[in-house]
Amino acid sequence: MKKAVTVSIIFVLMTAVSIGVSFRLHEKRKASISEVNEFMDDIGAFENSVIDSTPIFDDWKGSDIAEMRSSYSRHAVYAKKYGFHSQSRTQAESFIKNGDYIELVPEKYYFYGVSKENRYLTKEAASALDLICKRFDSNLRKRNIKGSVSFAVSSALRVSDYQTELKKTNVNAINESTHSYGVSFDIFFDDYYALPDFSFKELSAEEASSIRRRCGYLIGDSLRRQFKTILSETLVELQRENKIMIIYEGNQRCFHVTPWI
Repeated sequence: MKKAVTVSIIFVLMTAVSIGVSFRLHEKRKASISEVNEFMDDIGAFENSVIDSTPIFDDWKGSDIAEMRSSYSRHAVYAKKYGFHSQSRTQAESFIKNGDYIELVPEKYYFYGVSKENRYLTKEAASALDLICKRFDSNLRKRNIKGSVSFAVSSALRVSDYQTELKKTNVNAINESTHSYGVSFDIFFDDYYALPDFSFKELSAEEASSIRRRCGYLIGDSLRRQFKTILSETLVELQRENKIMIIYEGNQRCFHVTPWI
């Protein structure tokens, strides 16, 4: 009899625990769904803030497009005066070892098809890239766009041997590129990563990271014409301030950027 009572008590306790766990899981699931819904609402507000404040590039460009086509010869003058010409990978490695090139560490930008071995620039060029990031972020804030937006760097260091190979498939490639001097980089203007300021509390770090990563690129793609406008404004501003030189490369869908002479 005593044993039967004990078994019954254990059964009741196990049932209670099971019900309690199920209840907590149910409540956590409800909280997680609610949090995702809040995130989606923030995405909608973020998208509206961009659309309401910024015209698409084709409606904006106007006469400023002429300022995006600086003479390539000026970029070449800068490269030969301040750059370090890498004919081969071996030469590039030597310049890296000497500290003439520094490794790029992205914060407000990301790499788009740039191999790890080519993620290097001179100190001045790397500083110019950081300056663009800061001004781009400032111009977002001026429009009351509350969130993070990163742009894509599609080219940095390219040794001359690579440039020779590139000419076989790219008719726009030139014999001696300023990329081979480590002074120029390309910003791909058709790809962005964008998210509203939102902190997940209910989801696990892994779940939150997966959602943010996917949504970030989707938002960046849907608003890329507006972000291209803000990026263009940023580059034109800095060129007018004699900080950088820019070339709009429509066929390659990028801005070619070099520090000012």
